[in-house]
Amino acid sequence: MTRTILAAVLLFAATAASAQDQDPVTRRPRVPSRPDTTPAPAEPAPAAPESITLRGHEDWGTNGKLTFTVKRGGSVVMVDATNQPVTGTVTIRDARVTFRFTNCVYEGTVRGTAVTGEARFTSGPDAGKTWSFSVRSGD
Repeated sequence: MTRTILAAVLLFAATAASAQDQDPVTRRPRVPSRPDTTPAPAEPAPAAPESITLRGHEDWGTNGKLTFTVKRGGSVVMVDATNQPVTGTVTIRDARVTFRFTNCVYEGTVRGTAVTGEARFTSGPDAGKTWSFSVRSGD
């Protein structure tokens, strides 16, 4: 008799599970609802600033202040101790930054918020002369 009750319980359990898997009206198997797989909308990226200013110094010639204002699109404006703005271009490759102007080039390495390196005249009576520079954002 114990076996008969056990068999009945197992049969009832199987029937109850089967009944839950069917639509009670149509007797068709239920289709489990699928989770919503639509990705959530992405957070908008913060707007990039129009420019970033790097301030510091250079150690040759005017031996003084140096500012680069890097603008979107690859342009840069340099102001040194002469206080005369000079427009050029900037290129960045890995951690190397190059600022190019009509008669000189500044080549540096980015370390955190600082760029340090060497500059040189590329034309004119001082062509080939080099000097060091260091600038930092946020100063």
